[in-house]
Amino acid sequence: MKKAAFVLLLAFLLPFAACGKAETVSASSEKEPLSEDSPVLPEEMPEDFAVRFLDWIDPEQANVLDTFDGRIQKDLVEDGLAEASFTPSNALRLELYQLVRESGIVSIRRAMTSHVLATGDERVECEPLWCFRVIFRADGKTYRIDGDLTAEHYRKTDPDADRFLAFCLQVSELLRDLPEFRALPEPRGAYE
Repeated sequence: MKKAAFVLLLAFLLPFAACGKAETVSASSEKEPLSEDSPVLPEEMPEDFAVRFLDWIDPEQANVLDTFDGRIQKDLVEDGLAEASFTPSNALRLELYQLVRESGIVSIRRAMTSHVLATGDERVECEPLWCFRVIFRADGKTYRIDGDLTAEHYRKTDPDADRFLAFCLQVSELLRDLPEFRALPEPRGAYE
């Protein structure tokens, strides 16, 4: 049932991928450093592995899964934010590590937005714009990839866009399935 609701939400948002005004995400807006090299992550999860995943429509009210600091945050739309502490299980950390490793997002070195992915004047915009930020640490290095739902338009022509969006949709669903996230109040209102 939850997966059906998530797929329905995604199906609702995708038609907007060619309309409205887009807000871009920028790499310079986050304080985390971006590693310059593109390593292949080891099969075994490094001890220091941690993920901070954010998705949002309103940048002031992001949904957050943060294993760096052990917290989750939920966008309540009209009612602001709700936050909770949580201790990620080793199984969750392993699942996230496998998603990072298998997705290949470690090699992405540019924002996954229409402004970056488009050639010529073929940019797409959407409103409301669903944005994503992935920050992860492995083997002492921190990586960051920003993007938004406009990457959907480029999934068939750009492997990075496909990898990034597939990863973000999986982690977004994983976040929404966490008992700690579901225990937070339900959002009131909607973005238009």
